[in-house]
Amino acid sequence: MQGHAPARGGARTAHPRPPADDKTCASQREGGKNERRQNDENAPHGMVPAFVHAEIYPKDHPYHLLTIGSPEDLDSATFEDVKQFFRTNYVPNNCTLVV
Repeated sequence: MQGHAPARGGARTAHPRPPADDKTCASQREGGKNERRQNDENAPHGMVPAFVHAEIYPKDHPYHLLTIGSPEDLDSATFEDVKQFFRTNYVPNNCTLVV
C-alpha cells in the first residue's frame, strides 16, 4: 500500500541483527547507560521502583532488578554476550501479539 511503512517487527525477529562490531556494541552500551541516567537515576523519585522491587522480590526473581540493568552489568557484557542474547531472545517463538 502506498504511503504505509512495511511491518518490520517480524523480519527483525526472524532475522535478528545484533550490533555489527565491538565499536557499535560500545556505542549501544553507552546509550543504555545514558537512558538509565535520564529515566531512573536523574529523575525525581526515579530510583524508587528499583528500591521497592529490591525489597519485595527475592534476589533470583526477574523483577528484583531494573530491566535495563546496572551500569556494571552493561559494562561487563561482551560483544559475544550480546550476540548470544539476540540469538536466544529475538526469535519468532518469543513474540507476543497485542491486538
